[in-house]
Amino acid sequence: MSVALLAAAGADSFDGLEWCRFVADNETKTLHHFQHYDLFKWQDDFALSAVTLEARKDPAVRYAGRTIFHNLDFFTNWMDDLRSALGDDKRLVEFMTTLLPKRTMTLARDALPGVL
Repeated sequence: MSVALLAAAGADSFDGLEWCRFVADNETKTLHHFQHYDLFKWQDDFALSAVTLEARKDPAVRYAGRTIFHNLDFFTNWMDDLRSALGDDKRLVEFMTTLLPKRTMTLARDALPGVL
């Protein structure tokens, strides 16, 4: 969420370790403890990344590797969606509204007048 808010405000460079410290849930777009990958590994069956699809069934790729490939697929797709949304104000608001709780979206609108 913070990357989306920062991008909406004009940021174009980000640094973080979320991709390797947590596991992303593709359905809710939320992050969970790294050790909870087993709860989300079913999502890898629908990955767009060929690497993620292969890793899910390769016995040589262990738990940490599968989790990281899962996350890289998630973040690649999520950033593509964010980039698309940033090109259209209406799509950006829709994208942000699906990510943020109602009260947080109101606060974001107040903090970023003219952006959201």
